[in-house]
Amino acid sequence: MINPKKVIFIIIICVVASSICFAQKTPIKEGTLGAKQWGNVIRVSWISESEDGVSNFEVYRSTSKESSIGVCIKNKITPRGSGSMYTIEDNCDLLKTEASIYYYKIKTIYTDGSAIFSDAISTVYYGASSTPKRTWGSIKAMFR
Repeated sequence: MINPKKVIFIIIICVVASSICFAQKTPIKEGTLGAKQWGNVIRVSWISESEDGVSNFEVYRSTSKESSIGVCIKNKITPRGSGSMYTIEDNCDLLKTEASIYYYKIKTIYTDGSAIFSDAISTVYYGASSTPKRTWGSIKAMFR
């Protein structure tokens, strides 16, 4: 006679094992996702690992680490193949007057419709640069 508790236990083990085996992993190479202010924009970059089954990438920004998603600043980034480097510039709605911390996540969308988010990374935006651009003529003028 089959014990119903054992059957339920075996079913639970099978479900947990299959979810572990088939869990999707972000295709972003570990340690390569970064964001840094570059002039008046923030550059977000990463390197992909395997892009098998990837339909596209989307980049999201929020002002809170606890925010689940945030604002999509770039969508439908076409995959270029495994090992590719991606860099996008975020100049959308940045607070130009004061320092702010921004958090970024990459959403990978697969051809089967499933999606996964990367871990969040953060950077500080120090505001728009008010320093005038130095040209050769302006440098020479300082010594006249």
